[in-house]
Amino acid sequence: MRKVLSFGIAAVFCLVAVGFGVSYALDNPESITIKEVQATKPPVVFPHKKHNSADGLNLKCVECHHTVKGTEQPKACFSCHDKEKDDGKKIALKGNPAISATKGMYHVDCIGCHKKNKEKNASSKAPTMCNQCHK
Repeated sequence: MRKVLSFGIAAVFCLVAVGFGVSYALDNPESITIKEVQATKPPVVFPHKKHNSADGLNLKCVECHHTVKGTEQPKACFSCHDKEKDDGKKIALKGNPAISATKGMYHVDCIGCHKKNKEKNASSKAPTMCNQCHK
């Protein structure tokens, strides 16, 4: 009886693990075009898999999607943030005029991470200039 129960538990565990893997693979896009917050520059094509895949930087979802818990599927920023309401909130960026909080967070988080990466590795090609992302 124990062997049957153990086998059953192992089978359920394997099915759940495979299900999460398939879900992750299907919902993990190669790239994402960030166009919701554009004003004067072209949209950014964000290389998603380069940042979060095991072959890339292997970042955890929560490092960018700040509300993700456990194995929860991350959502797009604008599924929670309302651009119209967030535009009323401003973020001051060093050397630049204050911009909307939503747009500002891309700049603070992305460029901040890229600059830290360059400090650790001088040969890093992580973009830190406007035209390196806005093409």
